[in-house]
Amino acid sequence: MKSKLFDHEFYLHEYPDVASGLSEHNRISGAEQHYESYGFRERRNPNALFYAGWYAQKYALGPEDNPINHFVENARTNSPNPYWEQIRMKQGESPPCLAEMVSAFSPHQRPTYILGLYGTGRWYLNELVMYCSGQRGYYFLDDLRHRKGGPPIIWSGHTTVIHDQVAGHEPAALGRSVLKLAEEGAADIIFIHRHPLDSLLTNWTWWREFLAKKKMISGIVGKYSTQEEFFKDVANNFDELALFADGSKDFMRLYSEEHTHFFSLRQFVVETAAFVNHESVHSFRFEDFISEPNEQFSRIMRIIDPLAISGKIDVPKPRAEKNRYIEVCKHVPAFKNLVESLPRDVKLQINELGYQM
Repeated sequence: MKSKLFDHEFYLHEYPDVASGLSEHNRISGAEQHYESYGFRERRNPNALFYAGWYAQKYALGPEDNPINHFVENARTNSPNPYWEQIRMKQGESPPCLAEMVSAFSPHQRPTYILGLYGTGRWYLNELVMYCSGQRGYYFLDDLRHRKGGPPIIWSGHTTVIHDQVAGHEPAALGRSVLKLAEEGAADIIFIHRHPLDSLLTNWTWWREFLAKKKMISGIVGKYSTQEEFFKDVANNFDELALFADGSKDFMRLYSEEHTHFFSLRQFVVETAAFVNHESVHSFRFEDFISEPNEQFSRIMRIIDPLAISGKIDVPKPRAEKNRYIEVCKHVPAFKNLVESLPRDVKLQINELGYQM
């Protein structure tokens, strides 16, 4: 195996069972020896950017084939992780050198976390970073890890800081540990948020489709061909939407035997405020990308690569609409009543986030 592709600090942090069996004086050689003897067969990752299990499956490796050695022999055509592969397929360009990305990155670049709650436009922002940030996009991973130091990975995911996420998602402890990294100056956090009522409608649409059909859609525009079709569905299934907004377990019971639930609208607003009001977080409104995508993405780039030469960036607008909830209120009286009956403190917090009510 090429040593430049093996990150022993990552390996020991990622696999504490290996670290516990090594003494202080042989941590570097011992970690690499473990990978050479056992780790590659167990499909452990030799560095943060290399997904050994994914690589072995995609390129049909046998149980005795070492994924990283196979990659070294086929680096011009193969990808070390699925996100790298997506970029290569879309851009059709020669990839950067993985060894340099793992061990010889620019010292001014820090790990960056792209965080968001469901329905806030994080997927849109992920695609901008992957496809519009040049070689920096090859550091993107749609994954969350509490990691200090190492390559300047652009981690992305949903997390919280107050309420534990439900339906099997990351606990609030992870969000708090990431915030601590930002407070220490060890990482940057980009938090994207959206009007909570628009997020509510998007979340409800997405989860219904996923739970009923195991189908992942891009949002409301990914399911409905017309606005009228969406309004009709909201009206016909409003009781279900109300359960979802209330964070009731009865919503999940409509689709699954799991006795779990999702955030209530109130919890969603509280979590959004916790990120937006934190002094170590760079907050972005999804709606601003609808009106000025180039300006907003330029701000993103100054965070993830502060010394990069700035130039004209032409990025696509999101397909989503701004303030869709207002039109839903006009066409679905029951939804209008739900909005008007929101507790005063919830409305106040939404207004403090800069959104109209």
